[in-house]
Amino acid sequence: MTKIAPLELVELAKQLTLDQPKLDLVPDTDEYPWFIRDFQHQLLASDQRGDLLLPNLQQDNESVLVFSDYGGESSDSKYLTYCFLVCAWNQAGYFIESMARLRETHGLNTPFKEIAYKDFRYGPIKRALPEYLSLLSHTVNGLLVTLVVDKKVRTIFGPNVNQAHEFITTTLADNGFGQWKPDVAEKLLRVTHFAAYLVALLSRPGQNVMWMTDHDAIAPTADRHMDSLKLFNQLLFHYGKCSYGTVGGALPFVDRDPTLDLLSATDVVAGSVEHYFTRRMCNTENPSFKDEALNVLRWMSGQGIALKKRTMIIRQTDGQLFSGGLEFKLPEPDPNTTYAPVPIRSRYFSPQSRP
Repeated sequence: MTKIAPLELVELAKQLTLDQPKLDLVPDTDEYPWFIRDFQHQLLASDQRGDLLLPNLQQDNESVLVFSDYGGESSDSKYLTYCFLVCAWNQAGYFIESMARLRETHGLNTPFKEIAYKDFRYGPIKRALPEYLSLLSHTVNGLLVTLVVDKKVRTIFGPNVNQAHEFITTTLADNGFGQWKPDVAEKLLRVTHFAAYLVALLSRPGQNVMWMTDHDAIAPTADRHMDSLKLFNQLLFHYGKCSYGTVGGALPFVDRDPTLDLLSATDVVAGSVEHYFTRRMCNTENPSFKDEALNVLRWMSGQGIALKKRTMIIRQTDGQLFSGGLEFKLPEPDPNTTYAPVPIRSRYFSPQSRP
């Protein structure tokens, strides 16, 4: 039997859901990358079906934080994953307090352990994972977006890899964003375009914005990190076309900083999704999956009271690139799930939308 949430929980879910989002953020022109326009088309199609849920980060919140982490860069991986969490920082207090208690309960502070995909087999993290995921869903007001890209796709910025990489590396250098190796420049543009678009989609003018990325090839040194931030800042205004408050960025802070538990959400999802798709591709008849990764995918099959989730994949077929939305579905409904019905009232129709 379906369990319906109590009225106060339904009201909270409604309050945390963005009503009538502006979904025509970017025009359908070459001024914006095709994969961003495709993602926007997917949002429009979801809205027309009446099932679009986006978080309300604009009300009772002065600062929007975006966290990003990545998976699939080992040689045996078949897919690259890019995961973004965009959330309301001024509403994160209960999550931070709850995580402090969870860490004490499971001994994750002595020594301090970051919740990470690579440490799923570590006993305290394994035991804490279900409650951690539940806290994310129900106490973090935000949107978790995962981009999955087949590694056969060398570039998403043009039909010819060498020409595309020469163009983007030259363009970055000529515009003061630093000298980058081609593959790193490709990654940098994938990440910053998606991060900037998501912030522009969910924020309002005047809010502060901070982007935290994991230590990575796009931020190996302070100078390279500053180049990444300058590019993110320019793209943010390119998509948002409005005035923000303070726009800044950071790498993971010292141990015990509460932002690490938010960044960890992107780590565990990027790793779990890559794990699943690589193993499905390598062994389609009898793939073997980590139990913890499957638990993350089951968690992604539903929306939280606070945290919303979306996934997009890019593949190549006969030399053509295609994108599509991904949904993780359970074989049977979870009997422990409580449903909070939220009326979908945006019903945003655009002449640029595609089915």
